[in-house]
Amino acid sequence: MILVRVVLENYKQYAGSHAVEFPEAGVVAVIGANGVGKTTLFEAIEWCLYNPREIANEEVPPHNGTGATVVTVTLAEPETGDRWVVERRLRKNRVDAEVYKEEEPGSPVVQGTRQVTEYVERRLIGLQHKAFVSTFFTRQ
Repeated sequence: MILVRVVLENYKQYAGSHAVEFPEAGVVAVIGANGVGKTTLFEAIEWCLYNPREIANEEVPPHNGTGATVVTVTLAEPETGDRWVVERRLRKNRVDAEVYKEEEPGSPVVQGTRQVTEYVERRLIGLQHKAFVSTFFTRQ
């Protein structure tokens, strides 16, 4: 799977909606001054795909506390061209999640926090959480 797009809505210091598009090929480097949200971007992807215990739900909403937190990660399957969207939402300390094909947003193939994480591990990414983090980014 190839990372295509990430949309953050009210995630930590990312108040409001922010979209990041990734190129189809090449290497991606995220650079910037300390404290601007580079690590937070990768943590949001990690939270959306795996909902790890290391990222406490209480830490996810922005400090101003307005609106639900939603992170969507779009992945592309190079062999088929299929695009899958993983979406995780936090509303009033309750996390919901679903996976759907990009062209069928109202028809999830799987729902539920644990079920989505298992689907990501087994069907989409093929890596458990620890292996994903080891290959995706380095924590500060």
